[in-house]
Amino acid sequence: MIAHSQNDRLAHEVGSLHECTYTSNCLHTRATHI
Repeated sequence: MIAHSQNDRLAHEVGSLHECTYTSNCLHTRATHI
C-alpha cells in the first residue's frame, strides 16, 4: 500500500475530529483551520 501513511494520517484526523465533537469550540477552530 503506497498510501499507507496517508491512511494513517486520515485515521488520525478522524480521531481528532471525533474527540472534538464534544467541544463545539474545537469544531469552530477546526473549521477555521481548514
